[in-house]
Amino acid sequence: MKRYLIYFLVLLSAFAFSCSEDDDPTQTLNYELLDWTECSFAFSFQSGDSFIINDTASFNALIDTIAYTNCVNFDYPEIDFENYTLLGLFSEGGGCEASYDRSFTRNEDIQNYEYKVTVNYTGGCDMLIMHANWILVDKIPENAVVLFQLYQTSQQQ
Repeated sequence: MKRYLIYFLVLLSAFAFSCSEDDDPTQTLNYELLDWTECSFAFSFQSGDSFIINDTASFNALIDTIAYTNCVNFDYPEIDFENYTLLGLFSEGGGCEASYDRSFTRNEDIQNYEYKVTVNYTGGCDMLIMHANWILVDKIPENAVVLFQLYQTSQQQ
């Protein structure tokens, strides 16, 4: 009987240690923010529009769709699309200024990615603030799912 009790305790402890609640499948990934705000884009996009650019042809097609105001001579960076993917999540809102919080994660369990942007617009100014929130990330597989989440708040001062 003592032998069965020992077996039971060993199995119970193995089960307890193998099922940790700290096993979060979400991994935060690095990215490089491409801040092209010095170039005043006049986009024909709406808030929440998202972009996954995996090759030079798609990047050039995107650039061709943008109506420029002050960007005629803007020098876009060369992007190595063999190793990187360009993601964008367009946001627009009103206020005197905007602060941004961005995160890029991968869920190992379901093999998807998430790009989340939270924008806080502050002040009572009557000004439209637009941002494409471009980030450069390690190459994402063509068949991968990327979820885009945009959260916007506004505070009067």
